[in-house]
Order: sequence, then C-alpha cells, then structure tokens
Amino acid sequence: MEIIVRLYKTYAHPYIGYFILAAFFGLLTGSVGPSALYYFGDFIKILGMSPIDQTKFLQNSPWIVLVLAVLSAIGPFFNNIIVKFTSQKIIYNIRNQVFDHCLHLSHSQYGNSSVGKLVSRVTYDVNLVSGFLGILTDIMKSPFTIIGFFVVAFLRSWKITALSLVSLPLCFLVIKILGTYIKRYAVRLQERFGDINHSIQDFFHAIAMIKSFTLEKFIHNKFESQNRKFYRAEVKYSLVEALGTPTISLITGVYVSFLISLIFVYKLLGDTSVTHDVVGLMTVGGALFAVRSPANKIHTFYVSMQSAIAAGQRLFEFLDKPAVVVNASNAKDLSSFQKEIWFSKVQFRYEQEPILSDINLSIQRGKRVAFVGISGAGKSTIVNLLCRFYDVNEGSIYIDGVDVRQLTLQSLRRHISLVSQETFLLNDTILENIRLGKYDATQEEIELAAQAAYADEFIKKCPQGYETNIGDRGTKLSGGQRQRISIARALLKNAPIVIFDEATSSLDVESESIVQKALERLMLGRTVIIIAHRLSTIADVDCIHVLDQGRIVESGTPPDLLAKKGAFYHLYHLNQTGFASISSPLVGRGLGGL
Repeated sequence: MEIIVRLYKTYAHPYIGYFILAAFFGLLTGSVGPSALYYFGDFIKILGMSPIDQTKFLQNSPWIVLVLAVLSAIGPFFNNIIVKFTSQKIIYNIRNQVFDHCLHLSHSQYGNSSVGKLVSRVTYDVNLVSGFLGILTDIMKSPFTIIGFFVVAFLRSWKITALSLVSLPLCFLVIKILGTYIKRYAVRLQERFGDINHSIQDFFHAIAMIKSFTLEKFIHNKFESQNRKFYRAEVKYSLVEALGTPTISLITGVYVSFLISLIFVYKLLGDTSVTHDVVGLMTVGGALFAVRSPANKIHTFYVSMQSAIAAGQRLFEFLDKPAVVVNASNAKDLSSFQKEIWFSKVQFRYEQEPILSDINLSIQRGKRVAFVGISGAGKSTIVNLLCRFYDVNEGSIYIDGVDVRQLTLQSLRRHISLVSQETFLLNDTILENIRLGKYDATQEEIELAAQAAYADEFIKKCPQGYETNIGDRGTKLSGGQRQRISIARALLKNAPIVIFDEATSSLDVESESIVQKALERLMLGRTVIIIAHRLSTIADVDCIHVLDQGRIVESGTPPDLLAKKGAFYHLYHLNQTGFASISSPLVGRGLGGL
C-alpha cells in the first residue's frame, strides 16, 4: 500500500475535491437502484389496500419512478466523467513528468537502459496506473450497490425480475449504437497513442543531438502538443464510454415507469389481475442479478490495484534516479568562446573500466584538431566529455580558463555543434529537421543554411520541397542527403566549436565529395574537432592527436607525424590507401580511411 499512498500524495491529492464529489455521485448511484427496487416491492401492499388508496399509490408512482430513473442516470454519468477526467489529467501530468525526467537524465544513464524499457516507463507503466485510477469509478459505487441490493433481497421475494426482461432488446440496441462510436474513438485513441510512442522513440534515438543543440524545451513542447491530442482523444472516448450505463438505466427506468402506468390504467378500469408473486419476482430477482456486476468490478479493482502497485514501483524507481550531470549551484553562462579549450590531467572511467588516462592538450580558438586511433582508443569519449554528456572522474576541462562543470549545460552546448556519422533526424519535414539548429529561424535563414550545405538542390527536387517528410530517421533520403541536412542544421546553429565524429565514414566516394565541400564551409572561421576515420577530413588539420588505450601517444601535424614513423605512421600503413601525398593536390579528395 506504500506505493498507492505515494501515488495518491504525489499526484491525486491536488484533485481530492473532485474525488470526493465523485464519491458523492457514487453513493447516489449505489443507493438509488436498491431504493427504487425496494419501492417497487411496496406494490405488494396494494393488494390489501382499499381501491381509493391503491389509486393514490399508483397515481404517484410514475413520477417517483421517473425521478429515481433520472437520478440513477445523473449519478453514474457524473461519477464516471469526474473520475475519468481527473484520472486522465493525473496521467497527463505523470507522463509529462516522466518524459521531462528522461530529457534531463545524463548521457551515461541512457547507456544503462534500453530504449524499450525507457519507452515502457512513459507508456505501459503509466497506462497501468491509468487503468487503476479509471477503475475507481466502479469502486466508489459498487459497495453501496451490493449492500443496497442485498438488503432488498432479504426484504423482498425473488419473482419480480421477469417484467424487466422485456427492455433487454432496446438495451442491446443502445449498446450496439454506442459500441459503434466507442470503436471509432478507440481507433482514434490508438492512433494518438501510436503517435506518442513513435515520437518518444524518435526523441530517445536522437538524445545526443537534442542535448548538443540544447533542444530540451523545444522537444518538451513538441511532445506536450502530441500528449495534449492524446489527452483530448481519451476524454472523448471516456465520454462516449460513460454514456452506456446511464442510458441503459434511463431506458429500463422509463420502461418500468411505463409498466406501472399501465397497471395504474388497468386499475382505473377495474382490472385486478396483477398478482403478488409477479411483483415479488421482479423486485428480488433484479436485486440478486444486479449484485453480480459490482462484485465483479470489485475483483477487477483489486487486480488493477496490484498492477498499479507494480507499475508505480517501477515508475518511482525511475523518477527517483537523479541525473548524474547537472548544473552546479553556482554555474554561470558561457557568453562567448575567445581563447582555448584545455584538457588538464583528464581521466575517465565507465563503470570502473578505464577509458581515458592523463589527457593533456590545448585546442586554440580557430584551429583544426583531429583525434585518430583504433576503435575503442577513447576518441569519441573526449568530445563526449567536452559536451558534458559525461563528467570527468579526475582532472578538468576548461573553456577560456573556466571549468566546464562550472558552466550551465545550456550555454556550454549552445557553443558546440555536433555532426556525427549517425545523422539524428526526426520523422518530420526537411524544414523542421534543419530548424532544430535554431528553432526560431526564419524560412530564409533555413534555406541559406541548406544552400551553404549543398542541400538546397536536392531539397527542391523533393515532392514538397522543404515540406517533404523524410520518414523514420530520414529513411527516405540517401546517406549523403541526410548528412547534408545535418550540416545545414549545424550551419544554422552557428556555434563557434564544431565536432565531426566520423561524419563521412559511411558515405560513398561521390557523396563524400559533396559532403566534404559542405564540411569545408562549416569549418570556416570555427574551432574544429575531428574524430577521424577517413583521412580526407584531417589532411589539412593543424594538429593530430593519436590515442592508444586511452592515452595520447603522439601529437603533431600530418607531415611531422609521418616523418616520425611512429604510431600514426603505423596506423597509416594498416589502411589500404596511402597518406604519402600529404602535400599533393589530391589531399581532401576522398583518400582512404583510418
């Protein structure tokens, strides 16, 4: 019960007034039915009444039954709507909170969790809690109903049920009509849920890009918009679903009222054929049959509560996990980058496994620096530490003399553009994917960035131009086209520091040639850090740092390192193509890979 109490205190307590109101309507709903059935049993007494008393009793009965029928319709309707509206509002808040928590988790924490598990926290587990909250509609009225009907059952006979069966065909017709609408809204609801689930997976796949471009607020607003659509669809579905029980109650109530009116008419005409046994059968038979449904709902509530406890426990375990990389209490904004990036005695371990050891280097503003080495040498880890996707275990990284841990994450990442081998694209239009670099950019700014990235030409050939949807993770585009959109986005961001993480390694020669020209434009006037795979991106760099087992073993210009015939020279000879033409005009035209 601890989880249920925490769920209540954390999420439901602000809406306690609504639940109290719903409980009132639940009490009304649970007591009206038995009260009405008990009243029907009083028809037994008319057999012993005088004709005048019988007439008075039957004369008032239709109005009493109509009042009870209206109350029995109003009670469940408002009980359902209040509980389901409130529970969906709570789930709306929980889902936003869980998603916000995902956005602000540190990069390392994503490596410890699969995307599927993260998605399940936002969808499946939250839906289990939603189901539990939704079932409160029944639990608030079922006990009253069961107690009331059992009291009636003990006080009356069981024979009156038969008269109520005549209304069943009309009830089935109502169920069929409402079922058509429920199915329609259920399909719409599933579509909205699918949109949310798809977006969540998109965002998680692109989490590095989101953090690098400081898009947390933008992505949150985008998700909240889709979440709001799902919330509205859920409310519509719940409204139609809630109409079923009160409508059937109203139909049966009006029908019984009609039967009593007929009895009244027959009595006026002197017909005394209505018997004691028939009235008793309807009263108690209806009561005993009616308790089956609320009893089942209590069982359903118990099962749902157990599921909600398990889901709530997983949710709170996730929400209680703090982000590892956060802003320092006295963090300040990085207003500009003027001098240098400095790694001082940096060491980093990932789950106790040493990745980097004693990294000391300086990257001057406006210089181009490359990191090379075999897979697993620690190249990508260096830029991950600079972006503060992770924090160093020992040592420090400085920008203009300030430890990056003393800078706000937003201001630090605003100064860095990341172009990686894996292009981070959302299932959206070309325009919106480029706009991620600067989400308040104008159409003109976006098109200028696309032109500078050599993307404008192929974009204009797309069916809807910049409004063309590129599919899931850009599957409708070639690798080179996706990369050029990524470069256009970086150009639009206009950050002073640019990181290329093997940006051309997966491209063919022709695509690489075009992308390389786009990269050259992006590098102009900026500080460039390159994680090298193909030599075409590092032939003209100012300095190459060679990493081996997490240490820098060599540093220098390309010609100097080749002349030394050390680690870099050895790496060069491990590749099929050469680096001997370092000063030839062919440098930068698709030379082989490292």
